[in-house]
Amino acid sequence: MNAKLLKKEFIGVSKLLTFGRVLEQKVRETRIVYRFPQVRQARETWRNDARKSGSGKHLVLLDIRSSLVDGEGGRRFHALVSLLLAADCRIWIVPHLRFFQSYYKCYKRQALQKIEEDGERSPGLYDLCISDRYSHHPRAKKTLRITTATLRKILANEMPFPYGMHPDVYQSGQGFELKSFRQQQRKWRLFFGGFCAQGVYREKGYYGHLQTTNRFEIINETLDFYGNQTQSADSYETFVRMTNTQWDGFTFVNSDTCRLPGNDWLKTLSLADFFLAAPGTTYPMSHNCVESLAVGTIPVLEYASVFRPALTDGVNCLTYQGKEGLRDVLRRLQRLGVPEIARLRKGAADYYDKHLGPERIVQQLLQPDVTRLHMHAHLAKPAG
Repeated sequence: MNAKLLKKEFIGVSKLLTFGRVLEQKVRETRIVYRFPQVRQARETWRNDARKSGSGKHLVLLDIRSSLVDGEGGRRFHALVSLLLAADCRIWIVPHLRFFQSYYKCYKRQALQKIEEDGERSPGLYDLCISDRYSHHPRAKKTLRITTATLRKILANEMPFPYGMHPDVYQSGQGFELKSFRQQQRKWRLFFGGFCAQGVYREKGYYGHLQTTNRFEIINETLDFYGNQTQSADSYETFVRMTNTQWDGFTFVNSDTCRLPGNDWLKTLSLADFFLAAPGTTYPMSHNCVESLAVGTIPVLEYASVFRPALTDGVNCLTYQGKEGLRDVLRRLQRLGVPEIARLRKGAADYYDKHLGPERIVQQLLQPDVTRLHMHAHLAKPAG
């Protein structure tokens, strides 16, 4: 079977899996019929939680019924709330029962602790409403209708909601204090930190628009390329010593062996010139790649086209295709001098500020020609 037929078969299987996942989610939402008492109790639990009144220049209403916006463990919803709050927004929500079916998802519950209930004391007029039921909310100057369609390209009137940092990074506050990380003295040339078990990081199942080499294979190819030019940590004490060591090879920290402290993750990431942004589990995009851009650590990746807009090789990242392409880019990385690395580092940080930072996102949300918000843009078909 030739490459074209293999790719067509891969895309077909991926579409079926994606459709099956959406269908499964919709079936789950129908469980409210027999789970009504539990869902109502979840909503009352939220209402009785100690939540401080927010503050902010932009008044935002979330009028969302479906839990399709949640993402894994509530990550998409958490990112939406975190970025809005970081951009000086104050948020209220209409507490629909269907939406509260998934209240106990870890990251969703964390996000809901930062939101007020829309009610008698709420604003008479909001600056923005984000909704899956209204195209023109009667109490908002502007309304963005949510879409989660993933088997087509992003439309001209749709704003692709960016894939964000990990919720724990937002939750700890490090995701919004980037200046010191960008100014960090770099000690390592190429770094990878995270999980990479073969059983978990296998072929992608939910993304057929781009075939990527799985994380396990990418890491092993890199370890083979660098050989004895690899330093790795088998304990936290070893890792601490590594943070004080200049290393021009590959710095590898496997989370199965040495779990890095989450509160210091961005600081750790900012020790490196380059980050090996290997793909995630069921689709290419990973939180770590976004985090590397945020601190000015240059990502080395195979899925630049999944970003909106696409990352550009030699401007804000280094890209490759397949294992041979990875080896080529690693050789190229070794030849780069200080001025070229500084230029790429600035390009990475500039990309984050222009397309992924909180202030920029709210500016885009309020643009008059944007009428829809695509919550799962990282799964939609790339424009190219």
